[in-house]
Amino acid sequence: MRQPTIFVLLLSLLVLAACQDDAAKLAEHISRGEAYSEEGKLNEAIIEFKSALQIDPNHADAHFQLAHAFLKHQKPREGFWELRETVRLAPDNHEAVLEFSQLAVIAGEAEEAISQMDRLIQADPASAQAYLVRGQAHLSLKDVETALADFVASTEAEEGYEPGLRAVARLQARGGAYEEARATYDKLIAAHPTFANFVLLTMVLRQLGDEGKAEQEKLLFKALDIAEGDDRSRGYAYLTSFYVGQGRSPEAHALLEKGIETEVEAKLDLIYLRARLYTSEGNQEEADRLIVAATRAEPDNARTHMAMASYRVRTQDDLKSALEAIERALELEPENQNAQLQKAEILSELSFREEMEGGVDEAAAIVAKVLAEQPTHPRRCWSAPRSSSVSGISTARWRSSGRLWMPSPTGPRPITCSGWPWRRRKITARLGWSWGARSRSTRATPTPSLFSPRCTSGSANGSTPSSVRVTT
Repeated sequence: MRQPTIFVLLLSLLVLAACQDDAAKLAEHISRGEAYSEEGKLNEAIIEFKSALQIDPNHADAHFQLAHAFLKHQKPREGFWELRETVRLAPDNHEAVLEFSQLAVIAGEAEEAISQMDRLIQADPASAQAYLVRGQAHLSLKDVETALADFVASTEAEEGYEPGLRAVARLQARGGAYEEARATYDKLIAAHPTFANFVLLTMVLRQLGDEGKAEQEKLLFKALDIAEGDDRSRGYAYLTSFYVGQGRSPEAHALLEKGIETEVEAKLDLIYLRARLYTSEGNQEEADRLIVAATRAEPDNARTHMAMASYRVRTQDDLKSALEAIERALELEPENQNAQLQKAEILSELSFREEMEGGVDEAAAIVAKVLAEQPTHPRRCWSAPRSSSVSGISTARWRSSGRLWMPSPTGPRPITCSGWPWRRRKITARLGWSWGARSRSTRATPTPSLFSPRCTSGSANGSTPSSVRVTT
């Protein structure tokens, strides 16, 4: 009897040691994954979290961490699936439930989002964000009345809840209740006097006609007074648009002239904005003078050479001089992906016109390199690439939705990409034509503006309300 007892004891000790070893390995993988994620090494982080799930496929936190790594890596489908698994395994993880429900609305699973938010609100009636997400789900189902009720409930659950107040005001304005929207924005600004909120209010005032014009101008100056960083150039752009819309171009020029003299960080933006204003007035000579002067004043700034390249293409149709300018920009900033794609576009155009040999292969290599790096900065406005073969040559192609959903305090919102869609379509078209695959090339859009594109939010944070826009 003693030998079997000893055998069972040894076996139990081995099993216990193995379990302890697995637990230690799992914790180590998760710890390394978190560290990689913080460092921005997302491929390595994904590998570590997947390794943890091989040890324990039902580890909810590993699924949650893997979801975040996928989402940071611009892989929303995989991130959404991992969030679904997290919610299944840990329904009490309210943070995961909220994130999953936000993406469910975007994925067309509004009913699932409503069901999840019903349970969350029952467990936590004070969750303002839960009411907000449920309202977004109802809105996606075109149930505006219920959505508005949920948005209002979010502001009652948390007094001064900024995303909720914004959502209420937007729906009010959308329904034509501009005075009510104005009152809601007044309440919003009282609690959160931010640049974006001032601008949002001016957009409502614009709908009130002459009554709101004077107040609109005052609010735009208030917005400019508190603007910081990139919002400085946006503030000038909104005011410029306001003046142009009112037929007060001399005041717009005076505003920009003063800004160019006093601003430091935004100076280049304002020079380009004024050049666009001159262009809109038909004074191309003065616009060109500004662009050339800006390049000469800052010869070591890659952005000025990128603008010069666009200028050479747009006003002179001089592709070879444009190529020289963009190569100078890349000498200054070799990893600038905007400049890389601009060069690819010029090369593909030269090849299309049969003015250069080998340009199409170099352009294809540049595009492939940019796609392989999978950038996650705000200018990454294309979807995941897919491969297609053109005349036996594999080239990168993009989906042409022109939209990218980004998270925000009010839930995911669409980011309108003002520059990348024309760039990806035009390069792809030119590559297709250069390879003789005309039937497979996409329609090229008109030549670009003077400036490199950037993604701008569909809210006040990015889009300019009239014809003059800052897209640098």
